[in-house]
Amino acid sequence: MEITKRREIFFLSELRAIACIAIVILHTFYAVSVYAPDHTARIAALTTRNLMMWAVPCFVMVSGALLLDSAREVTYRKIFRKYIPRVLAALVLFSVVFQIFDDATGESSIQFKTILYGLQNAVTGSGWKHMWYLYLITALYLLLPFYRKIAASLNSKDTYYLLSVYPVWCFYHCCQCCKHLQKNRQHSIFVFIASIPFIFSWVMLLCRNAFAKSRG
Repeated sequence: MEITKRREIFFLSELRAIACIAIVILHTFYAVSVYAPDHTARIAALTTRNLMMWAVPCFVMVSGALLLDSAREVTYRKIFRKYIPRVLAALVLFSVVFQIFDDATGESSIQFKTILYGLQNAVTGSGWKHMWYLYLITALYLLLPFYRKIAASLNSKDTYYLLSVYPVWCFYHCCQCCKHLQKNRQHSIFVFIASIPFIFSWVMLLCRNAFAKSRG
């Protein structure tokens, strides 16, 4: 049992490492697309970037597989004293750092108000775009106790039902978002959509364990 658990954790570590490489590629080719010399180069760069879009959901799935494990003790104290403060600290720090970088490389000079603007960006979410992931993780941590209750109460019938309904709902809802919703309205439902891979990873882990037991 312990060996199996270690293999699962090692597998998740490998998955996370591959996702890290994919994220570097994603951001690199996004920058390449901005400064591409012609339309063909821009399309090629954007295509490469889009092929790496699985990386962030992969990180969310790894988090779900680890944090929704019933053998893992996750208390309110741990959530509010360890998980969330760690994310918020990174959010505030890098919001200020990026604002300093913007002022240092732009027309504005670095002043005391640079720090204030950085703090404002952290609160309002108006800083660099890739910081959205920290807001997402914070929201998932806040909802984690409820997700754990859902995962703990699933039986095999519920698992198969969830596996069949969620992908269909996700596809339909994403199509509706692209068709009808404005950008600012998409943000209000983004956390709910992003919770899908978070829970889905745990469901797949349950299915794999159930399959292994049936074979054993």
